[in-house]
Amino acid sequence: MKNIYEMVGEQTTLAKNTFNLVEEVVNDLDKTNIRLDRLEQAESRVKILSNYRDWIKNFINHVKGKIGESEWNTAVDSFSFLEEQLEDDEIDCLDKLNQILSNVGMTTDDIKLLLEVKSESNIKFHKNGQTLEVAKNLLNDPLPDDLERFKDPLRKALDAINIWRPVRQRRNISRR
Repeated sequence: MKNIYEMVGEQTTLAKNTFNLVEEVVNDLDKTNIRLDRLEQAESRVKILSNYRDWIKNFINHVKGKIGESEWNTAVDSFSFLEEQLEDDEIDCLDKLNQILSNVGMTTDDIKLLLEVKSESNIKFHKNGQTLEVAKNLLNDPLPDDLERFKDPLRKALDAINIWRPVRQRRNISRR
């Protein structure tokens, strides 16, 4: 009889341990699913930013061709001041832009969103003040197998930049 109690006790302990392990696996799986969702969102974001950046640039170039470079710049700059009173030339440029956009069923709100996508794309894909040394050091990190073949030419290109434009010869010019 005591043997049966011991076996039941062992089975209970085993069941509790199994339950705890299953609970840990479920928690780990939940965390993995959250990470996977984030990675999928990041991949989707990269796809959108990389696939459409050139098309947005192409569209903006067409608009600039229709409105004029100076008028485009004035119109885009005026987006920051829409809550304030605009200057006459800003109003004229915005009117021109609105007319061009209305011909293709768009508004300045659409332009603002496209410029935001372009800006996010620039942030995501440009070096953003990265130093040459940082860029070279990043090549020490492992790359995905399909990108590994680019490592040597990238290293050579960065070395060439360093040779052609040594750091000690550069002047520090502040940006405006």
